[in-house]
Amino acid sequence: MLLPREGGGLGVVAQRQLNPPEAPAFAGEQGVFLFPFRSGTALRIALARHRPHTSLMPEPHVIAAILWAVILGGAGGLLTDIGPWYRNLKKPSWQPPDWLFGPAWTVILGLGGWAAVLAWNGAVDEAGRMTVIALFALNFVFHFLWSPLFFARQRPDWALVEVPFLWGSVLALAVCLREFSVLASWLVVPYLVWVSFATCLNFAIVRLNRPFGPKA
Repeated sequence: MLLPREGGGLGVVAQRQLNPPEAPAFAGEQGVFLFPFRSGTALRIALARHRPHTSLMPEPHVIAAILWAVILGGAGGLLTDIGPWYRNLKKPSWQPPDWLFGPAWTVILGLGGWAAVLAWNGAVDEAGRMTVIALFALNFVFHFLWSPLFFARQRPDWALVEVPFLWGSVLALAVCLREFSVLASWLVVPYLVWVSFATCLNFAIVRLNRPFGPKA
């Protein structure tokens, strides 16, 4: 570097390397980095290591909520056999058209999956998160059981015995999720209304067609 001489003019003085204690430092999450070096390499390394990493992969609880909705919706569709047996059942005049059930369940389960994510995010401790898991796991079991009983086993009367447990699991979601997210609680309300309607429809079909079973 160039410095003024006592007699005037400029003299050349060799630039000495800064010792670590004298060098400016950058403190990052991965450690402390000294700079400047030639061409600012250390600064670029420090900033690159300090930059947070982002990932396109959803968080595990989001994946779990999606699987909850997709599996229940897919299983319900696969196990719902609209064949001769079902078509020959007597049904109340107020039953909706068959094509409406698929879109309705898609929307309802999508809202339920969203509610699961909101509730998980609103849980502040491990106990809260375990509560959310338990509520949705219980609902998953009771929801999954209804279609095989009604369609695969062709026993609407058995399904009618099971459906109060499904209804209770949805009510538990609507009530208990409010502790973690008010919006999550409201998102489950369409699920509760639809299951309530399905319960009434199940009862009407049993009343109009009983008895069921091999001797029917």
